[in-house]
Amino acid sequence: MKVMINGCYGGFALSDEAILRFSQKHPEVGDEEISDFKLGFSYPHVRTNPDMVSIVEELGEKANRYRASCIQIVDIPDEATDWTITDYDGVEDVIYVLDGKLHYA
Repeated sequence: MKVMINGCYGGFALSDEAILRFSQKHPEVGDEEISDFKLGFSYPHVRTNPDMVSIVEELGEKANRYRASCIQIVDIPDEATDWTITDYDGVEDVIYVLDGKLHYA
């Protein structure tokens, strides 16, 4: 599974273009202005959504809203039984459980 995280100090923030492309693929989101907060609230698994991951891969650095946002895509095994995103001053890591052991991505 691919998971989007922020790889630098600052915070995870998608560009307007990335959000617009996502809303075009998902018209149920609506035409109103969509913020990262609303998108995350309406689509809690946006960090793993295949459409959003694809958009971020296509846009590259243009997927970041701010200079303090450095969205990266990390892979975790599909067999992972649980995972979470940790945050320290905006720098994120993924911790996942595989075969009863903690791993970092």
